[in-house]
Amino acid sequence: MKVYKSTAEKPRRLEAYAPIFFPLIFIFFNTGFEHSYPMLEFLGDPNIALLTGVILSIFSGRRLDSFCIFISFLFLLKHNYKFIIWHVANNKYRFFVFLYMNDQSYPEFTGLELSPRKVDYLKFILEKGGTVKTTEISSGLQVDPSTTSKTLNELASAGYLNHVPYKGVDLTEMGKAYTQFLVRRHRILSLLLTHYGLSSKEACDEVSRFEAFVSRDAVNKICNSMGHPMFGVCGEISHEKCLHEENHHSVPK
Repeated sequence: MKVYKSTAEKPRRLEAYAPIFFPLIFIFFNTGFEHSYPMLEFLGDPNIALLTGVILSIFSGRRLDSFCIFISFLFLLKHNYKFIIWHVANNKYRFFVFLYMNDQSYPEFTGLELSPRKVDYLKFILEKGGTVKTTEISSGLQVDPSTTSKTLNELASAGYLNHVPYKGVDLTEMGKAYTQFLVRRHRILSLLLTHYGLSSKEACDEVSRFEAFVSRDAVNKICNSMGHPMFGVCGEISHEKCLHEENHHSVPK
């Protein structure tokens, strides 16, 4: 039996479980859990600064300080989040409070920032989901690998993509917001053309030819004139941004 010289040498249960606890917390935050918990909606407007979560952990021992902060920085750096860390120490425990806030610091877009070809890249990555290999993009879009790499670098430099070493690319928060608009624009314009005699397939094909040249403001106005339809020929149409901007810019009568 091991004899401890002092109570300070005894292994503490929280310290023993922390190496398992913190990776699980990291994974939990990395799955977009805030969208599944309406109780967090009151914490802020997602377009300004959404407080996506608060973790309070109480543990002892200095060995875990650097590990905990390291895991936090991985999350914060990947998602471009602002953060606050409060550290209060006493004789027995250390209290860490992590406040994760999505600052949504990317600029407002007009919908005309990207060429039709770059739009295709973002839509392809969105459809595949997660991290997509460069070779997969090149094959799917039937583009030379060197051209694909160049275009992906340009999109990454502009803030739309993240390079994942040895795996490929994935969308940044800015990239996700932009691709959501691209999907919404396509569905609204496709639905509009079906009102003028085009079949669903014809409408989708025609819209693919010119959609990159239709601004966000024009899409919002078309959506408003159509009564904010919920479904298009290609799927569900989101309206959160559209309705927010309409209410914000409307002039009281």
